[in-house]
Amino acid sequence: MKSARIAIVGPTHPFSGGVSHHTTTMVNRLVSRGHDAEIVSWKAQYPRFLRDGDIRVDESTPEVEPARKVSYPLTWYNPFGWFFTGRALRQHTLIIYSSISPLHAVPFVVMSWGASKNVAQAVVAHNVLPQDGGTRLHRYLNTLFFRRLGGVITHSSQQQAIAKKSARPSAQVASVVLPLPDLEGAPTSPTDPMRLRERRGGPLRVLFFGMVRKYKGLDVLLDAVARVERVTLIIAGEFWESQEETVETIRRLGIEERVSIRNGYVSINDLADLFGSADVLALPYRGGSASFNVALAHRFGIPVVATDVGTFARDIRSGVDGYVVPREDPEAFADALRRLDAPDHYRAIRAAVPFGTSDDDWSTYLDTLEELIPATHRN
Repeated sequence: MKSARIAIVGPTHPFSGGVSHHTTTMVNRLVSRGHDAEIVSWKAQYPRFLRDGDIRVDESTPEVEPARKVSYPLTWYNPFGWFFTGRALRQHTLIIYSSISPLHAVPFVVMSWGASKNVAQAVVAHNVLPQDGGTRLHRYLNTLFFRRLGGVITHSSQQQAIAKKSARPSAQVASVVLPLPDLEGAPTSPTDPMRLRERRGGPLRVLFFGMVRKYKGLDVLLDAVARVERVTLIIAGEFWESQEETVETIRRLGIEERVSIRNGYVSINDLADLFGSADVLALPYRGGSASFNVALAHRFGIPVVATDVGTFARDIRSGVDGYVVPREDPEAFADALRRLDAPDHYRAIRAAVPFGTSDDDWSTYLDTLEELIPATHRN
């Protein structure tokens, strides 16, 4: 294939979070395939009051290898900047927008107007609709945006089906596995010492990792922990809801001595110690689309207990290398934790945890992106 000039519009270093890591790795891997790929990012992504906590990491300690070509022309408060950034991309072969929410449709539609319909354009939709199902406004914004695009990339068949309702009939609407980004400091081989740590004696150590939001079901997990005597829990992540409400739930359940809270963004540089201190990762989600947290836990060699939402049932072999349980069922979650507390059973489950290689997933992902390059350029 001929080298294409590709712009990815989305967050990158020094912004924190999985979407930033994904966008950056995607560009780096496109470059490794010979494309002239760059990131067009945000100087100010949204009003500060919308999110407490850290949104940027130390620029001197990137969490993924920074992209070689990056610009930061976009701000949430300047629609003229959106339009003129789009105009500046008119000579590109392909523009790919990285979208976390349908609300991103507003600046992205304005950018697409600036770029004109003569440029191939597509979106990587991390969440086609919000985790709670969204509203008519969200669906309208998706339709307004997706109808302008030649391709929509989703990360599950469920999200693909939703996206097809908003995309134009001729668009390529694909479902492809969300690959694990190339994170700095993550184990790089099945024999990495970080992956081979033995379970220490004592209670089963459970980790809840990531942003604390209602759809992630932390309250369900706390109920499950209260039902299992030999379990401790580490909650590590930014609270988007009231931390005090969680603390009150912990008090009410009488598990204060078995639960610790680490409120704040968890740097990639801290992942080895965090996952090394845990025996199992808990993902008690009420809803969701796709997550690479299962792949991340597997990379560190620990099993996962998750609910039957999103892609978790695809990513976990229940009863083999972890457990998948019904959503909002604390007793089912507690039963999985009881099983894993048995030393012999835990060793068998952990021994079956796959290392997983992101190279195959990224190869398929990039193949899908390259299919969006106009045929006239590929010949």
